[in-house]
Order: sequence, then C-alpha cells, then structure tokens
Amino acid sequence: MSDVHLGFQYNRLPEKSAKIRRQELMQTFRKGLQFAQTQQVDFLLMPGDIFDNPKPERSLVQDVRDALADIAPIRVMIAAGNHDYAYPGSVWLEKEKWPDNVYIF
Repeated sequence: MSDVHLGFQYNRLPEKSAKIRRQELMQTFRKGLQFAQTQQVDFLLMPGDIFDNPKPERSLVQDVRDALADIAPIRVMIAAGNHDYAYPGSVWLEKEKWPDNVYIF
C-alpha cells in the first residue's frame, strides 16, 4: 500500500468538500488495513507517502498509529516517501513510539 497521501488538503475544493474528501481518504486507508486482516497476510509493505507532507497534523499521525496497532500481529514495514520524508524530528524518527508491529526503515 503506497501513496495514500493522508492529510492532502484538496485546496481546489470548497472547505466542506475538502474535509469530506480527507475523511473518505482515511476510511479508504482503514479499509485497506482491514482487507489485509481478512486476507491474513504476514506483513504489509508501505513504501512511501502515507502522509502528504513531512509535518502531518499530530491527530492524523496518532490515527495512523492506532490503525496500524489495530491490525497486529500483522507486521507493517514502512519506508518514508518523498512527500513524508524522514529527517531528524520527523514523524518517522521522533521519540513517540510506533506500535510494536511497525518497522520503519
């Protein structure tokens, strides 16, 4: 699962429509995780751009952490992308712990 771009702003849409679209995008992300569970996969590879920018909102990051924790024991391998790249202090390298089933490389 790649290029989800959670947090995309949809600036060309009216704010109400943009908010709905962001919610739909998160629902699609969660449905993808649920599909992995129903298929009883051993691991899920996420090769980049889970988030649309390198500084996503804290609440969005926590929602993603919670969603990934919910699919344990499925292991999730994440590589940062060009939109949500890893840098000192980024969501990928910060002190807050990702769930035990998540591996960031």
